Amino acid sequence: APFVLMGLIYTGVGPLAIINRDVCPLTLPAASLLGTPYAHSFENDPIQEINTGDEVRMELMNGKVSMYVMSRFSEG
Repeated sequence: APFVLMGLIYTGVGPLAIINRDVCPLTLPAASLLGTPYAHSFENDPIQEINTGDEVRMELMNGKVSMYVMSRFSEG
């Protein structure tokens, strides 16, 4: 997975940030090396709160990341 992530970012089609329920010991170092924001261990399951294409804002304050859905993606 880290090599796939690196390839996606190097070709300009990688994620702007990565949001996971739990920390991934393979993805975290790759994201760190590539400068891609990586957030994990939220109080609520972020997978239940966001959809592909949603505009999301993350804030880091006092070691805790908060995530906000700024706008929902709509097809059409």
